[in-house]
Amino acid sequence: SVRIGDMGQMSVSYDGGIDWNALADQVLDDEAVVVQILEVAEQLNLGRAVEKLMTLARVIRNVLRSEHVEEPRDIIPAKKLARFLARVIAGAAEEEVPVEGSALEKEVLFLVQQTIEAKGIDVSKTTRLLWDNLPAEACAVVQEYTAEIDFAIKWMDGIMRPLEASVEIEPAMAQEPPPAHKYRRDLQEAAPSASRLYEAISRPGPLPLDFEASLSKVAPFLTTKQVEYVVSCPDLSAPVQQRLKFVLGIKRRVQKVSRGYGGVAFMPQGMAVGFFLATAIRGSFANTAKASFQQDKGLLKQPQGAGTVASHLTSLMREQRQVAAELARLQEYQQKLVQEVSHILGVDGTQKQPPRSLDSFLTSQRGLESGSRQATEALDAPVCFLDCIASGACSAERSTIRANTNFATGHLRSPHNMRRGPNASTGPAAAPAATAFDLGTSLLGPGEVAVLLQSGLAAVPQGREVQQNQRMLLELTVCQPPLFVKGVLYELSNNGSSRALSNNLVALLDLKQDAILPEARLDVAELLSTVLGVHMPRRADFMAGGSQASNSYVYSVNRAATQVLEECEAYVALKHWLQRAELPMSLEQALPVPSAQRLVEAAELATQEADAAGAIWLQQRGPVWYEGVLSSPHAEQGKGARARAQELYTVAFQKCTAALKAHPELLTTPWFKDFWSRNYDALMIQSVVRNVQEDVDTTRQWVSAQLRFAPKGKTYHGVEEVSDALWAPFPPSEACLVDCLLEVLYFFEADREKYRNDPLMQLVIDEPPGHVNFSIVSAMGVITDGAAGTEMAATYARLEKLRGVVSIRADTATLQSVDYNAAKIEEAVRDNISTPWGWVGYSQGCANAFRAEALMLQGTPPQQQLMSSFRCRQLICSAANGSALATSSDLKIVRALIDGERFIKRFQTTMSSETQQLVLGVLQSGLSSRVAFAVFGSVQSLTHEGARRMWRDDQHCYRAPTTSIRGVVERHTQPESLMLLSNWLGHDGMENHDTQVVLGDAVGHPKVVKNPNAELLARTDMQSAVQRTHHWSPLKEEVLFITTEDDSNLAMFDTPKDRHIFPWIDINTRFGIIERLPPVESHARNSVFRRSATNAI
Repeated sequence: SVRIGDMGQMSVSYDGGIDWNALADQVLDDEAVVVQILEVAEQLNLGRAVEKLMTLARVIRNVLRSEHVEEPRDIIPAKKLARFLARVIAGAAEEEVPVEGSALEKEVLFLVQQTIEAKGIDVSKTTRLLWDNLPAEACAVVQEYTAEIDFAIKWMDGIMRPLEASVEIEPAMAQEPPPAHKYRRDLQEAAPSASRLYEAISRPGPLPLDFEASLSKVAPFLTTKQVEYVVSCPDLSAPVQQRLKFVLGIKRRVQKVSRGYGGVAFMPQGMAVGFFLATAIRGSFANTAKASFQQDKGLLKQPQGAGTVASHLTSLMREQRQVAAELARLQEYQQKLVQEVSHILGVDGTQKQPPRSLDSFLTSQRGLESGSRQATEALDAPVCFLDCIASGACSAERSTIRANTNFATGHLRSPHNMRRGPNASTGPAAAPAATAFDLGTSLLGPGEVAVLLQSGLAAVPQGREVQQNQRMLLELTVCQPPLFVKGVLYELSNNGSSRALSNNLVALLDLKQDAILPEARLDVAELLSTVLGVHMPRRADFMAGGSQASNSYVYSVNRAATQVLEECEAYVALKHWLQRAELPMSLEQALPVPSAQRLVEAAELATQEADAAGAIWLQQRGPVWYEGVLSSPHAEQGKGARARAQELYTVAFQKCTAALKAHPELLTTPWFKDFWSRNYDALMIQSVVRNVQEDVDTTRQWVSAQLRFAPKGKTYHGVEEVSDALWAPFPPSEACLVDCLLEVLYFFEADREKYRNDPLMQLVIDEPPGHVNFSIVSAMGVITDGAAGTEMAATYARLEKLRGVVSIRADTATLQSVDYNAAKIEEAVRDNISTPWGWVGYSQGCANAFRAEALMLQGTPPQQQLMSSFRCRQLICSAANGSALATSSDLKIVRALIDGERFIKRFQTTMSSETQQLVLGVLQSGLSSRVAFAVFGSVQSLTHEGARRMWRDDQHCYRAPTTSIRGVVERHTQPESLMLLSNWLGHDGMENHDTQVVLGDAVGHPKVVKNPNAELLARTDMQSAVQRTHHWSPLKEEVLFITTEDDSNLAMFDTPKDRHIFPWIDINTRFGIIERLPPVESHARNSVFRRSATNAI
């Protein structure tokens, strides 16, 4: 069955599943299918290559089956991977299995281990291995294409090489203020800030006329939520409200497009976009006249006589059908009109013209200058798509549209607005504020134009409807001020990724225009070069016979993209000025009032008294380990001192809670932060102790493996083999278990020794049972199933049972940008949370959650209201400060693309032009696809530079305490599937890391910037002891498919999962951040806050 959605998305469902193995067998073995594939390949001059590839595919399939490889874990171990590769090289069929440990297998194993150890691929040895061991026929191919194969091996070596030394953020960049601060004075003159906008809307009474005019102008640059909030204001004048509703409708439609586009599944989308695009563009010019709100026949006016919603909708649908029909006839109509104009002007209409440059385009926009102006207006002949749209309007509107088109294009060519050199000034003093921040006339904002352009670039195929849409969007864009053009390109970069922008520029500069007459086609490279003052390369110049054939087109486009993004600072400043409310932040700490000061002093004294009593108990208890402690323990010593110490600690908790409530600044006090950290680590051990004693999940297997394989410190005197007596619920056994866990859980020996002498740790104080008034929003890592995820599912279920805490999984997505995932986190809060709440972030989920926090805190009043009940946050292996892996991978991707381009260029002389166009088309479609756009945006957000920009521009709730889990990997805690990543980081001199994030970057506050927000977050970052663990510590079922036999023996993914969540809940409950519920309310709360099975756990 086939279904087509409201925005052109098409889905196909089958009865039953698809047997991919059977399909692959048919493609490889069915002679009829093979013949057809080879015939098609021959037409592209690729017959021989395809035949060899199919032969290789058969060998690989046969080897996989004979080696019983069904999942990635069956091939991850180095020995198994080496055997698989050796058999593929030898071309062994299923019945010709070589003996294990053969000379070939040993040579391959050496190369595999060398690669895993981050030493790269030995190119010469690999080439010699192929020459010596490939079958005769395959060896002949290697000899024929020696240079190409060497190049391919070197290309792989560049990818597998260890990371380059990470570059520290320069001090000047770390202290760089947000762009909106640099341009504040100009922005104040150009547009109202988000804070001023919300303040004006919240005041009763009509808005000032000048403010309404500004509001109407900036509406396309606002977010959808902002326009929704403004439209809800009852004091708006009718014309402004109508305009805003129209803008809101456009934004909602484009939002639907952004949720899915590109590929065969969205073939009808171009027509769906065309239904509203022409109307939006016509409205962009029809409503810029001074009296546009008073025109009786204005585009945004409700039709006369439309007394009901139904009649109004009918009118709108009729207009959409007219626009659709107009677009279908557009090509023929334009050809006829151009020929008539050419005949009147005495120009041979059949003469071929080169692609139109900016000058010719602007000339046509103004009516062909002087004498030709009268001829054009006499015929009312449109010479560009915008004129064609105008021709469908009434005469009054048509003249308004054309007048505003002429104004916009003339404004574009003004010396103040169009820079013709790359060195033109872009700072605040470059032009007056009214010119530097001219917002233009478009009802589509830069974000909407970028989404529609992106959907067209990713469309397959790019037919007439798509090309018409792209043409209209380009003409609309260049008719706007340069700030608007830069804004569109910035939005195409997915939040500042030069890689994402260059991918889109590769497709945009070579825009498909075969449905448009040759003489009417645009030279997009020249167009953008003139508008931006940045040279845009042409692909033809880099092909065989071109002026730059020896240079890299990918590199040139990437360099241009980087230069464009450097020019976008003013747009970023405007975007943040309009969309984010700036919060006051003071670094001065408020002094407590006398009554609060007394509470603070009493709390500090209570902790000192409790520690003193605890020290007495430790002295009376004596050493933990002695002969026969597990088999025949001595009677417990110091019972009274133990009870006294525990009683005093309980009193200290209560007094700290009262002091913190009276003086929230206590969170930043050094003695209290130290006491908090000791409590958190003690609750960490307490959580693991109870898991082991109660045999929760597979924690006992984990303890057993750690005691056997973990290197021990000099101060450890305990056992190395577990026994049932170790988890017996008796004080001597519990003390031994605590000592074992300190040894295997904490990385630094100084922390282990510190806590062996800390009575708070040794007492193992449990939090009282009962429910709390709290909910969790969970944001998982870069690879996640979102709301359908299963990470720590059993832990969340136990948490709800024991503490009454409901956990909501945000529907974040794999390899998506930080902005996309932040919107999903906000959605989870808005739709599910009605209690005090906090968020849990894992890996990239920490960056996503911090961004979501900032968007809500600096958003509209309804968004800010969501943060009013925010209490605390928990970070697990945080990547919020970026990852060296992402920073290096970002560079490697560019180099791989450049080297890949050079590799493909080698075949230009042997490929037909049709094949070259096909290959380039496939590559362009892949690079500009929605998947590539999301992946590059995700990688950008994980780089140190991406993290710096996020921390530079965002503000957060600095009164909420931050707790975190940081880890350092060791050989016995390193999964086989993460060895390569771990060795990459190790070769860069970063010894302490968790295989993906360096220890110093995993803290709970910004490290890559220095600003008030970073300092305030650092004050409430309650750091804890570093653990001996890897980056995938919270996972188990999610990584079963890559869990090898060695991983199972080391209990690699059997780590206690509760320790990631329970200590965080308990520490915030202990100090009153999370409120306890009376017992009578527990059952009622569970009934009220039960969530749907989709989001709740």
